[in-house]
Amino acid sequence: IEREEDAELAARLQQAEKRATDAAILIGICLAFGTVLLVMLFRMFRLREVDAVALERYATETLDLYNRAPCGYHSLDADGVYVAVNATELKWLGYSRDEVVGKMHFADVLTPASRLRFADTFPLFKERGEIHDMIFEIVGRSGKSMPVLLNATTIRDSEGNYVASRSMLFVYTDRQALE
Repeated sequence: IEREEDAELAARLQQAEKRATDAAILIGICLAFGTVLLVMLFRMFRLREVDAVALERYATETLDLYNRAPCGYHSLDADGVYVAVNATELKWLGYSRDEVVGKMHFADVLTPASRLRFADTFPLFKERGEIHDMIFEIVGRSGKSMPVLLNATTIRDSEGNYVASRSMLFVYTDRQALE
């Protein structure tokens, strides 16, 4: 009986040692995997940080290009109200962004004759999706007017409905002088 118990004890010890070895190997694999995972996460977060900085720089540059362009840029909603306008156009008009965006209609900065032309062409523009070389006369806060050449395209939603315009204005007297 003692030999059988010793044999059984030896077998159990051998099994326990094998399980301990297996557990040590498994713990080692888990630690290695965890280390690799932590390194990968660290690199991923670092890359995200680098990407975020690059994206922020790109957004800043794009906004600077938009605002400091040598021409006016604006977007109008379906009612002709400014939803965006660049610094160049604001400078021409003599208004601040807060005074214009969401509050003023493009027609508000036009001469009476240009206002009539805009009332006729804006519905057609929204339907057709673009307009080229339309001359309007804008009037700034100071009362000074200037002729501008407008080119625009529409932004539509997934169902084809008008959302906003992307409009570009050139001072027409500059273009006349160039021609």
